[in-house]
Amino acid sequence: MIRKSILTLVFVLLATAPAWALLGAGFGVRGGLVSNYQIGGTPPGIPIPKKLTMIGVHAAFSTIPALVVEGSLEYNWKQQSYNDPTYGNYKLRINDFSANAFAKVRMPMATVKPYLGAGLGVHKLVYTVSNSFGTVPIPDDLTRPAFHALLGAAFAPP
Repeated sequence: MIRKSILTLVFVLLATAPAWALLGAGFGVRGGLVSNYQIGGTPPGIPIPKKLTMIGVHAAFSTIPALVVEGSLEYNWKQQSYNDPTYGNYKLRINDFSANAFAKVRMPMATVKPYLGAGLGVHKLVYTVSNSFGTVPIPDDLTRPAFHALLGAAFAPP
């Protein structure tokens, strides 16, 4: 009788105790093109390319099925050639290092999961100019806060 009472008490305590666990955690690599790239406060006269190549790493955590919190480190870059009557032929390289944090709301669907989200980031912008005489960093490097709006879909095979 005492044994059954103890087992029943242990079962009730284990069955009704709140469980705190991660529903999902993920780490990965990302890459692609950043379109419509805009930088506020760039030095005057610097032409900014609209598409940059991007690579990065990210980590995502979820404790609620519909909410994902994600952090990322990214590197965007673009080198473009220009011909100027005053300076001749030169190449401008833009480097953008960023650390970002996002919150995304996922729509509960089977294979394709659309999401909507927002986040904050810090971007370190570095510019260099190179021509036949060498490479010169432009001293107007910038560190800027950023706001990110997200809209997309994640694919999860069944």
